[in-house]
Amino acid sequence: MSAALIGVSAAALALALLYARRRRAPDGRPTILVTGTTGWIGRHLAERLAKAGDVRVLGLARRASGLKGVIDIRADLSTGKGLEALAAYGRIDACVHLGGVAGWCSLEQGLSVNVQGTLRLIEALKGTCSKFVVASSIAAVGTGLPKCPPLMMPMPDEHPYAGFPWAYALSKIQVEELCQMLVAQDAREPDPTLDVMLVRIGCCVTDPPEPPKHLETAIGESIPMSRATLDGPPANACFPEGPIALIAVSDMARCLELAARAPPKLGVRTITATAKHAYLAPGVTVPQLFRHWYGSRVEGLDWSHYERPGHEQDSIYDCSAARRELGFEPQIDLRSYV
Repeated sequence: MSAALIGVSAAALALALLYARRRRAPDGRPTILVTGTTGWIGRHLAERLAKAGDVRVLGLARRASGLKGVIDIRADLSTGKGLEALAAYGRIDACVHLGGVAGWCSLEQGLSVNVQGTLRLIEALKGTCSKFVVASSIAAVGTGLPKCPPLMMPMPDEHPYAGFPWAYALSKIQVEELCQMLVAQDAREPDPTLDVMLVRIGCCVTDPPEPPKHLETAIGESIPMSRATLDGPPANACFPEGPIALIAVSDMARCLELAARAPPKLGVRTITATAKHAYLAPGVTVPQLFRHWYGSRVEGLDWSHYERPGHEQDSIYDCSAARRELGFEPQIDLRSYV
């Protein structure tokens, strides 16, 4: 074959690939990719989107989800195996990245799956998808007893890592930093395209009417939640804030759907999503609880937000960006659980 013919064939292949990457679903609907569809939150979100019916839903996980209306793609974020299959689906209008390992992970797992896996996914979707909703966690603040309290209250979206030695928290703050770097790189291009929303997800629990439980589906654990009191220390020195910063799974799925459907916006931003109120026993206030936990280490913090009448049990995180960016308001008051 002549060099000219080889050149023509290569050009034709490149054009075909470009067309494949840019085309929509055959029926013209936009496409939303959800990773982690065998996990708890990913499953709820994918089912919600599929039920709406106005988008094509791709679900990526190591195992098939079997969800009605969801196209399963099997891939492993820890190795990248299977991610090449994404190119066959053409243009992806938004990717909600929920796949990863949770709080039980080792440092190696957190870095390989959460951090490197996020990089592998974004690279695999280069030219196909430019809008990403990336799951971070309220745990990214890296707080813990006795020496790593919050640095400010309510904790803002960009609250830095406080230093408690927890592999999961470290992996999540590094996912955020990775996305910030990738967006900064993209901004240097002549035509930047990346739109990344980092979502610090609250401690997700079951919906009413049953008492709230946090499910760790990957390891088959169901963890009951109790309203925090001033009786003794918290159950765990590592991130005691988690069990009081809850959000119902239906509220969380709705927040992620709003993020996926939001108009494109270049750059990176962070939002936090929890219920409106901390999960505290009646009569217990946020300042009381944190002084009980951390003692003099939190005396210098500004507690004025919680000293206003009616705000004593407000969320320990500032969730105003979720309301401002997405119009998201959690609907379930978890304190009503019996």
